[in-house]
Amino acid sequence: MAGSAGSFAVGTGEGCAGHSTGAGDAFVVWIPAAVFLAPDGSWGKALILALWGGVLVGGIDNVIYPILVGNRLRLHTMPAFMAIVGGLIVFGPSGVILGPMTLTVTVLLLEIWRNRNPEATQP
Repeated sequence: MAGSAGSFAVGTGEGCAGHSTGAGDAFVVWIPAAVFLAPDGSWGKALILALWGGVLVGGIDNVIYPILVGNRLRLHTMPAFMAIVGGLIVFGPSGVILGPMTLTVTVLLLEIWRNRNPEATQP
C-alpha cells in the first residue's frame, strides 16, 4: 500500500502477528516496514505507514474491539473470535454482529434453563 517491497511477506507477517497475544501488529509488522521505507528516502510513506499501523489499526484492536465485543459479551477472546468468523460464514458481512449476538443469546438461554431446572444439571 505504501510502496513497500515484499507486500506478500508483510501481509503474511500481519496475519501471523494478529494471532499472537503478546506482540502486537505494530511492533512486529508496521514499525519494521516503516523503518524499511525510511532509508530509501520515503519518509512521508514511512510516517503514514507508522501512523496507520500504530494509531488506526492499533486503536481498533485495543480500544474499539474490546468495547464492541469483549466486555459486553462477557466472553473470552477466542469464543468471541469464533463467533465472529462463524457469523461471517453463515450470515455474510452482517455476521460480524449476528454471530456474537447469536452466541450470547444461546449462552444466556442455557443459563436461564439451568437456573429453572437445577435437577437437569445434576449428573
